[in-house]
Amino acid sequence: HFGSSQFGSSSTFCQPARHASIGRFRETRIMLSPSALALLVFAAMFSVSEAGCPAGEGYPTSEHKTCVMCGAGTYSVEGSTNCTRCPAGTWSSVRGAVDISTCQKCRRGTWSSQEGAPSASSCHDCQPGRWGSEEGLASSSACTACLPGRWSSAYGATSVEVCNACPAGTWSGSRGAPSADTCMSCPEGTWSASSGASQPSSCAKCPKGTWSDRRGATEAGTCTACMPGTWGNAPGAPSAEHCIECSPGTWSDHSGANAQSMCKKCPKGTWSAESGADSSSSCTACDAGKYQPAIGQANETVCLRCAPGTYSAVLGASACSSCPAGTWNGDFEATTCNICPEGKWTHSAGAMRQGDCTPCVGTGCLPDASARVTIDVINLAVSVLSLEKQLDLRSAFAKDIASACNVHESSVVDLQGTKASVTMAEDGSISAFVLGLSGSSANGLAAKFYSLAFRSSLVDSASAVLDDIAMASLKVGAVSFQPEEFIALVPTTTST
Repeated sequence: HFGSSQFGSSSTFCQPARHASIGRFRETRIMLSPSALALLVFAAMFSVSEAGCPAGEGYPTSEHKTCVMCGAGTYSVEGSTNCTRCPAGTWSSVRGAVDISTCQKCRRGTWSSQEGAPSASSCHDCQPGRWGSEEGLASSSACTACLPGRWSSAYGATSVEVCNACPAGTWSGSRGAPSADTCMSCPEGTWSASSGASQPSSCAKCPKGTWSDRRGATEAGTCTACMPGTWGNAPGAPSAEHCIECSPGTWSDHSGANAQSMCKKCPKGTWSAESGADSSSSCTACDAGKYQPAIGQANETVCLRCAPGTYSAVLGASACSSCPAGTWNGDFEATTCNICPEGKWTHSAGAMRQGDCTPCVGTGCLPDASARVTIDVINLAVSVLSLEKQLDLRSAFAKDIASACNVHESSVVDLQGTKASVTMAEDGSISAFVLGLSGSSANGLAAKFYSLAFRSSLVDSASAVLDDIAMASLKVGAVSFQPEEFIALVPTTTST
């Protein structure tokens, strides 16, 4: 103990001492000067400061070394001089906390970047478009963002299930989208049936030959086909204005044409000045007496006049026919040829003057009492006809030829000699011989074969056998009557 309650010029400390001989204590007095005593007190105080503060306390500042209670959001262990802040993502309302266990984690769906947060109000909700499934998130970026193609308007979400898919017909490339407003509609000319699309390429383009002016379309059925008479070459067309009209000289009856080649060209012998034509009826036939040898022509000037020695008896001829033997023509644009006077005949086709008609041999210019008849039936597709229909046509045409010659139909034979029949080639041309023409005149018979009445009879016979589709474009072209001896063709066989 201190020897005096008041410090004087000197002080005495009593300290017990053991007597070596008898084992008893004795009092020993030590005299200290004031300066020594002050030094001793300072040393004691310094020793206390080095020992730190009790648990739950710490120095308020480095200059003030007085232990005070740690505030909310902090804690201190035994012997520490500092109150440690609770880490980001946690909080504590406890004053004088003695360890980190008092720091409570922010609940799921929230976050806090504040160190030493004193209350749960420091934990902020994850923003719309984000969610947090774990406790103690230390920043807003730690909240997981909804993937592109999805969105969420919820605050404080705790699960990915809160992320809604953008509906079909839309897409979004934004991560963490906070509303459906970020879902962009597929543009005109496109569509998408899938929800949750994350990029514009998810919107499928309408195919070539179609268009759509609808935004946010959800099915391919929104793509409208270009009308007949037009075609489209661009996928994803946003309007019908992108459908291109077929050019003059062409037409298309097909909806949704995706290439210019789908516009069919007007056939030889015709022309069309119409743009966007949707039917072959737009192709106008050149007049009789003219011809046109090219396809896809766009104006009437391409119809050329038949030259002298030739003629065209039908509309839409692709070529002029030479005047057959026994006839002549000296004019342009002829529709018929002139028959030589009785007793005269031309011995080659294409005569241009009456002077080319020379006296013939034999009675009526028929020295063998037989003649070859050749008829060009245009657009007769023989190969697609059944055998039965082919036989019916051969018989019908044989009757027409016999009627023109005023003989029995058995007098008409095909090139092999089959009676009451004609030979039909793949291109529709007809060949036959008429026998037993004694007493007839080649000039008179030619006049009958070259008449409009004979052509009409052939068309009527064909219509009785063929359907309307096959008859739609059928017409009779060049007709030739030529005196000639009949020699039957002998069928050839090939040995293998």
